[in-house]
Amino acid sequence: MQKNILLLLVLFQFQSILAQKTLKQIINETPFSTGYYSPFSYYDSAGKKQGFSIQNETNILKKLKLKPLKHSEYYITGKYEINNLIMLFFSEYWETEDIHFAILLDKSLNIIDRIDETSYDNAEGFYGVNSWIDYNIITINTQNIYNNPEYTVKKYSITNKGFKPIKDQVVIKTPSGIRIRNKPTTQSALVEKAANLKVFDYLSITENIDSTSVFDNGKYLKNFWLKIATKDSLQQLGYVFGAFAKRHIEIITNDYNVIIDEVSKEDFITAERNKKDKPSSKKVSDIKEIEAILKNQLIGDTHEDGYYNIKNILADNGKQISADLDECGVTAYYPEHHYLLLECGHSSDYLINLKNGEDDINRIGNPEYYTPSPQNTFRFNGYYSGQANVHFLEKNIINDEPEYMLNMSSIIALDYIESYFWIDNTTIFLKIEKIHYKMQLQEL
Repeated sequence: MQKNILLLLVLFQFQSILAQKTLKQIINETPFSTGYYSPFSYYDSAGKKQGFSIQNETNILKKLKLKPLKHSEYYITGKYEINNLIMLFFSEYWETEDIHFAILLDKSLNIIDRIDETSYDNAEGFYGVNSWIDYNIITINTQNIYNNPEYTVKKYSITNKGFKPIKDQVVIKTPSGIRIRNKPTTQSALVEKAANLKVFDYLSITENIDSTSVFDNGKYLKNFWLKIATKDSLQQLGYVFGAFAKRHIEIITNDYNVIIDEVSKEDFITAERNKKDKPSSKKVSDIKEIEAILKNQLIGDTHEDGYYNIKNILADNGKQISADLDECGVTAYYPEHHYLLLECGHSSDYLINLKNGEDDINRIGNPEYYTPSPQNTFRFNGYYSGQANVHFLEKNIINDEPEYMLNMSSIIALDYIESYFWIDNTTIFLKIEKIHYKMQLQEL
């Protein structure tokens, strides 16, 4: 009798193991999120915990090096992909505390790194706020109402070697020092005074460059107000006027260190004399000519008012793109890339790769924005979202898709770049809202 019971227990355990899912199965069942993404939605409108529970998936816990929990459970609450890397977002649900973290995996699903995201604890008064991903940059905002620092902001780049902290600093650049104020106005209360060359951590920037004018050394200066924090602790300190401070940013993105420094107008003009010409992509704009080239890959008709109504777009691999095109018109066809560029709602760019039917403008960009470095190692790319211009940096890979390196819009507050140019294969200058930047790429 005892032997039969023991045999049944062994058989039950064996069946339980066989019934468990693999990590690959769980990943395939978890929906992808792309672009700007806030990974954690803890509870739905009914107060139910969200995500996939892996509490009883012992094989997956072992693969991810997670210890089994006795008084809480693991949930996969999100999935994100960038440059063939996969990030899985997890939550540990407790009665008084939620702990959230992310694990970075390579394409073979081996662990590269882990990062703690946010937590919420009713007893300690610690809150996780506004953790989000903007392509390959993850931002973690936290607040602790009892302890210092009360409010912190940390940014990391997602790389093939793990999560790398981003250095974003403000350097005081005036011999007479600068006043730090509690609000972004010249009339607000003085917090303290900072000496020349003092370094602070950067938090954010005010939106309107023309909101403040400061009279200095016989002339009026217009600039942003910068919200700064005490260095390394990231505790919010106050605001400084941007005309007397310079940004310094360092970001590790895969095998490169990207260094961005604010420079003077004079340095920008000097560099502009050595700028490299921007090659243009050949395009076809006439709709009849585009139809003749693409034949059955573009089906539509032209109304009396000249508007071209798209009915169907067919990629080389047979994929059909026919949904959500009612508000779109054909802008151009690019033979070199086999891309079809559309203009959709709010004049937003929408681009389709006719080789495979992919339509992620966030990764492909608009060929009109393509600005390769002189040796074609890197490419400055971008598009119009319908609300603002988006610019990002890529590393070109021969016979493969470019590798995403950096979203400029998530690092420097920008809508429109007035001018940008390469002066050599690793140095590009940018003029943004009357402020000038130099960006250098150093191989690690």
